[in-house]
Amino acid sequence: RASLFEGKTVVSGLKSDWYWSSSEFYYVPADYALCVDVRNGRVLFSNKRDRFSYVRSVLAF
Repeated sequence: RASLFEGKTVVSGLKSDWYWSSSEFYYVPADYALCVDVRNGRVLFSNKRDRFSYVRSVLAF
């Protein structure tokens, strides 16, 4: 979950702000997802309708 935070000096173009995770919040997966603050690695859940977080596509191998 904090991999974006850990790699923020390697990944170019990241703003010091919140980014959506692809992980849904287990308690209400239809409505909530996890967000990561790249400034400090903090992880919170937020309603999927909120528009305060950025999106960064990441390809995993």
